[in-house]
Amino acid sequence: RCRRPDGAAGGVAVRMTSVSIEITGPGRDETFLRGLTTPAALKSGRRLSHAAYDEAKGELERTANAYGYLDARFTKSELAVDVAKHEARATLVLETGPRYRFGDTSIEQSTVRDELVRRYLRYRSGDWYDAGKLLATQFALDDTQHFSVVEVLPGGRDREHLTVPVQIRANKGP
Repeated sequence: RCRRPDGAAGGVAVRMTSVSIEITGPGRDETFLRGLTTPAALKSGRRLSHAAYDEAKGELERTANAYGYLDARFTKSELAVDVAKHEARATLVLETGPRYRFGDTSIEQSTVRDELVRRYLRYRSGDWYDAGKLLATQFALDDTQHFSVVEVLPGGRDREHLTVPVQIRANKGP
């Protein structure tokens, strides 16, 4: 709602007049990103919601990162409000950058043979990076009941080879 000059809440809501969400770069045609370019809570004609704008922006960035676009960044991020006209325009442009793949996996544990641990990996070196597959690997290793503590962690990305190494740490515990 707009405020009157005396600071009290006014009666005219600010409405979205345009919403433009664009994805550029190598990931521009990815279905999992394209589906986020028309968020229901951020549409032309709807009441302005800063939370909906922030949510749409965050969801785009999180999803790009989760699927291997680890260098994704907004080249434009603008929410322009014309208070006098009770109108707002949102513009987001996400540049995906290149997509990363899984690199080598190192395993630190002394409970079972490493070959057995590798059977539970839900990805292979060279597959597209996918944070969900790291989580699935963690769950699979937890379910074996060989370990009391399991950590499946992505390492620092290799920008030259576009890979992300993975480190698995597990132990039986006390």
